[in-house]
Amino acid sequence: MSKYFLLVTELNVESGKEASVAKQLIAALGKSSDYCVLQSVEAGSVVVIEKIAAGLDFEKISKIDSRVIAKVSGDLSGDVNREILEYVEAAKASENFTPKTKYVQLRHIEVKPSLMQEYLNWRQDTIFQVVKESPEVEEFTAYHSLVSTTPGVMFVSGFSEDPEKYQAVFTSPRYQDIVKQAGQKFICGGADGLYTKTYLNLSAA
Repeated sequence: MSKYFLLVTELNVESGKEASVAKQLIAALGKSSDYCVLQSVEAGSVVVIEKIAAGLDFEKISKIDSRVIAKVSGDLSGDVNREILEYVEAAKASENFTPKTKYVQLRHIEVKPSLMQEYLNWRQDTIFQVVKESPEVEEFTAYHSLVSTTPGVMFVSGFSEDPEKYQAVFTSPRYQDIVKQAGQKFICGGADGLYTKTYLNLSAA
C-alpha cells in the first residue's frame, strides 16, 4: 500500500453528550469513505479519524475546523487533541484507509528510536503472528506518529465480535508473554507503557 497519513482528532466530551457530539460531527463531515467517527465504549470522548494526503495545506488538513468545534464546544470537557500518524505496515490489511468495522481499538506504545528497527523485526513473529491467527481481529494496521504529544507506535485494530471475545486474544497467556517481552526490551516505561482505547464505530457500514 502506498504511503498515506491519518489525522486523529479526539474530543473530550461531557458525560452523556457523546452521541450528540458524534452526530454533529458526522453531519459536518458529510458522506466520505476517508473518515470515521468513533464513540468511546468507556464514555467521555469522541474520536474522528481522517485520511489525509501529503502536501495538503495544513490549515485545511481537517474538516473539523474552528467553526465545527464552536458548534459542539458547549458539550466539551476539555480542549481538542490531534495527532498525525504515518502508515507503516499492516498485519491484516483493509480495503479502506479508515476502519469500517463495528468496533475500533487504538493500541499505543512508545519505543526508543535506537531499538525501532529491532522492534519492527521482532513484532513480525510475535504481535503480527497472533493477529494473523486470530479471526476475531479483522483489521490491524501499524502507524507511527509524525506529529503528536504522545509519540510512538499506534496500532489501529478493527473488529466486529463482542469486545470481550476480541479482548481475549490479547489477554491470552501467549499474548501476555509477548507484552512482557516487549515491556522488558522495547516499550518505554515497561509493559505499563501500553495503553488501549476501544470505540464504537458510528461510521461502520
